[in-house]
Amino acid sequence: MLEKNTRQVNHVIARMFALCSIALLIMAVLSLLGVFEFEKEYVILVLVPGLVISISPIVLIRFTPPTFMKYYMLILASLFIGVL
Repeated sequence: MLEKNTRQVNHVIARMFALCSIALLIMAVLSLLGVFEFEKEYVILVLVPGLVISISPIVLIRFTPPTFMKYYMLILASLFIGVL
């Protein structure tokens, strides 16, 4: 029962990370269009690690145990906040 709940929570969090990757791409495009006044170096600095951080749980969730994913996504969330 506990493992099933952990799997469900992991899938929800992985989807949230996927939405964050979409938000990062939108932010980068709007910045390049001039809506936001971020420098290109900042956009690249946020976009590259941000996409790696937000896409990797979707890929790894299929291959790793739920307990590993729980702690992996916890670390990624703190890294994602730090990158932003």
